[in-house]
Order: sequence, then C-alpha cells, then structure tokens
Amino acid sequence: METMTHDMTVLSLVGDASLMVKGVMALLLIASLVSWYLIFWRAAVLKRLERQSQHFQRDFRQSDDLDGLTESSEKPKKTGPLAAIFSAGYGAFHRVPSESSSNVDHAERAVLVEIGEQEGELEKGLSWLATIGSVSPYVG
Repeated sequence: METMTHDMTVLSLVGDASLMVKGVMALLLIASLVSWYLIFWRAAVLKRLERQSQHFQRDFRQSDDLDGLTESSEKPKKTGPLAAIFSAGYGAFHRVPSESSSNVDHAERAVLVEIGEQEGELEKGLSWLATIGSVSPYVG
C-alpha cells in the first residue's frame, strides 16, 4: 500500500486551495485588517476625547468666569465634546433676551442638538466594525 504524505503547512493549504477559497480568504484578511485599523483608530480618538473632556472639566470646576470659559471652548475640535456642548448651551442661553422665560428651553434644545452631533462623531466607524464582526464568521 502506498502511503501518501500531505504537506499540511498553511502555505501549502493556501496554495492548493481553489480560486474561490483564495478569494474568500483574501476578503477575510482585508476585513480583519480594516477591523483592526478601526479598533486602533477609535481607541486613539476616544483617548484623545477623554483627555480633552478631563481638561475641560478641570477648567470648568476651577473657573469663576463662565464667559472666559466659553471663549476658550469656541474651538470644539481642540477642546472636545464637553466643551462644545457647554458652549452651545451657554451661547444659546445668552442669545435669548434675559426677560424671556424661554431662554432655558432654548438652551436645552441647543444642548440636545449638540449632544446628538457629538454622539454622531463618537459613533463614526462603529457601523463598519459591527458589520464586519457579525458577517465574517458566516463568510468564513
């Protein structure tokens, strides 16, 4: 009886695979690389935003002048989501005349709109990550 030895290395298995299997493996490799990119990118973004939020909280607690704090938080890209939310609410509160009773409602609406915008920024890339994570096991 003739014994046939098969080389069971990863390279030989990939080399002996059909074109369809090679395509699926390439697709899964690309999906994995995209997933890892998104994971590290989101981790870096969240770390930066957390640091910015901590700085804003420290400044907010130490500040006696909210007008000065508003001026420093006018650049939301540099100061983070909490500063953008504060700036939107504080600015909306002071835009409405003080004798109006609706300035609190106006500020609340501005804060809610800004919270929605900040949530949208925080969720960037997560739908792709969720799609890749849920579909990949079925493709493989």
